[in-house]
Amino acid sequence: MVKVLVLLLGLYGQSLFALESSDVLDTRIIKVYDKNILVLNRGLEDAIFTKDHIKLTSSNGFIARGICIKTSMMTSHWKIYRVTRP
Repeated sequence: MVKVLVLLLGLYGQSLFALESSDVLDTRIIKVYDKNILVLNRGLEDAIFTKDHIKLTSSNGFIARGICIKTSMMTSHWKIYRVTRP
C-alpha cells in the first residue's frame, strides 16, 4: 500500500513543473512562415530552449500559445498551436 502511495505521489508531483512562469520578455517577430511558425528575436542567450512553451500576449490580453522547435544564439522558431485572436 505504501509503495502505491509513493508511486502516485511521484506521478502527480511531476505535473508541478508545468506551472506558469512569471518571466516576461519583450520580443519582436522577425519572420512568419507557413503552418504557424514564428521566428522571434530571443534565443539561447535569453535561456530559451527547444520544447519550451510560450504564452503570447499584447496590451489587449492573451493572443496565442506556442512551443519552441529550434533555437540559435539570438533567435528561436516557435510552432503556434493555439490562437485565440488571429
